[in-house]
Order: sequence, then C-alpha cells, then structure tokens
Amino acid sequence: MNMTHTSPNVSALSGQRRRRAARFLGYAAADLAGATEGEVADLLREDLDQQTRVALAWAALASLDRRDAAIVAAQFAGGGYPPPGLLNPKTEAGLWATGASRRELRAFGAAAFKAMGASDRHEFLAWARGAT
Repeated sequence: MNMTHTSPNVSALSGQRRRRAARFLGYAAADLAGATEGEVADLLREDLDQQTRVALAWAALASLDRRDAAIVAAQFAGGGYPPPGLLNPKTEAGLWATGASRRELRAFGAAAFKAMGASDRHEFLAWARGAT
C-alpha cells in the first residue's frame, strides 16, 4: 500500500470492512486487556486488511494530542529514546527496554539512577538486590 502523508479516509472503507474493524475493536477492548502490543498486532494482521489497519492507526494517532501522537509515531519509527509514560510508565519502559541495545540500557539506566533522589536510589537498590 502506498503510504502517503494524507489521512486515509476511514469512511471510504467498505461497510463490511468498517463493521469488521468495529467488531474487532469491541473484542479487543473486552478480551485483550492483558494482551501485549505484539499479540494485538498479530491479531490485527490476521483479521484486518492493510487499508483498514492504516485507517485505524491514523484514527488512533488522531485521537491523541499532537505532541503525544508525534512521540508515539517517532518512537515506533525507531526514534531510539524511551517513550514517555503516557499510560503505564512501568509497562511502557519495559516494552522499550526489550528492544533497546545494551549500550542504551546502560546509558538510560545510569541517567535515571543519577536523576533519582537519595531515598529513591536506596529503595531502587534494595529492589534490584531482591531485598523488597
């Protein structure tokens, strides 16, 4: 599919495609609350065609404020920096870390540790050593 800079027209999708996408989103909201983004992506690829997925992705980004949409899109495209904690910082940091290089993990980990206050550092070290 040709990916242009113009918004895909969701209303141009056939009625059947729109119904299928709406049904999928309903199931996703009800049944996939604990699913990883990779699992949801796999289901989207299995159940929806490329044009429908592009329209849904565009609509999802359009539902965010422009700053957050730009951050999400840049992070997905390989921006390299950890995403901000938009929804669940711990989960999102874990997702970022799974794709980060050893060098990135060490650099961001050290910077985060240095940015912590003394009590947070102490608490973090206790957690990292398995004391809590």
